[in-house]
Amino acid sequence: MILPKVRIYKIAWHGNDGEVWYTDPGGATDYLGALLGRSGFHVGTPDVPPDSDGFLQALPVVKRGCSLTDLKVVLRNAPGVEIAPRDA
Repeated sequence: MILPKVRIYKIAWHGNDGEVWYTDPGGATDYLGALLGRSGFHVGTPDVPPDSDGFLQALPVVKRGCSLTDLKVVLRNAPGVEIAPRDA
């Protein structure tokens, strides 16, 4: 199985919910949804910002009692996922 390459540009977290901003070159949405679902997160429907070129998307995520650090650990340890530096 070939895993999609997912580049995460921004993670916004508001206590129990937030958004993961990423590029979707094909299959990334399904991959992130499955990855986060296995870790207890509930994911919503991706949103494409109006000023996006169609590849940048925001995936809503929710997990009660979760912190931003918990979410980052799941994403950092996943094969095929790259988190961009803050100044990128």
